[in-house]
Amino acid sequence: MEISVDSHYVIGHRHLVNQDYALGECAPLPWLVVADGCSSVADSDVGARLLALAARHYLRLALASATPPAVAALARQVSRQARRSAQALGLAPSALQATLLVAFVHAEQVTVFLLGDGAVMAVSGDGSLELVEVGYSHNAPYYPVYYTDPAGARRYRRCSQGAEKWLRQGGRTTTEAVIAPTVLHWPVAQLRALWLASDGLSSLHHATDPQPLALAEVATTLTSGLVGEGAFVKRRLRRALKHWERAGVVHDDDIGIAAMQFRGGGVWRSLTNGVSGSS
Repeated sequence: MEISVDSHYVIGHRHLVNQDYALGECAPLPWLVVADGCSSVADSDVGARLLALAARHYLRLALASATPPAVAALARQVSRQARRSAQALGLAPSALQATLLVAFVHAEQVTVFLLGDGAVMAVSGDGSLELVEVGYSHNAPYYPVYYTDPAGARRYRRCSQGAEKWLRQGGRTTTEAVIAPTVLHWPVAQLRALWLASDGLSSLHHATDPQPLALAEVATTLTSGLVGEGAFVKRRLRRALKHWERAGVVHDDDIGIAAMQFRGGGVWRSLTNGVSGSS
């Protein structure tokens, strides 16, 4: 089986600084990371990158070992490392208020962790799309940094009483505890591609109408058909943005996307049979 990885991120129509960051690699096993900083917090663009790079370090080590990554351990380790880096740079702890989406291949399946809001687009071998969207009723995600910030976690719980975290998947909406990470799994043999996206994908709308485009429509535009090799996310996102621009559609928020593609007839063989990456 051949697996290729790519990522891209673009600034929002109303933003002066891009606070999204996305990256991925195929070694030691394929993985993806998307981070989205809080737009109202100073230096959260830096914080998002620190979290994403700390996640890269964690995933490289974890996937090279016999133990697959665990969501709570990843959140704690990534948060600790990012906090140390932020302190060394003289940044306020609030700079690390950013969401983190992670996907990785292990034991013949793709596992996805959503520590905050965002979307997952799983494309099956026959081209059908399964869209998963996670959001919060009070628009306040439980950031990974809270795993190592007890005071911040307590403040979050106080401010989140009565709030809900919702998950839309397969036409159904369910709820989870606001502090709970979302964990999803797909067998690799069933997938053609898997895409992660920040919540900025939900900010597309016509310039004359604030009502956002349906996320399913946006996801289909991005993922439908074969998207080629190499920098496939960059090409597809840029092409989609040009298409939307011609239609008078803008995106207020930053958009960060990372994706992996699978080739090989849907039969799991060995990842060493061919992997390629671009980010």
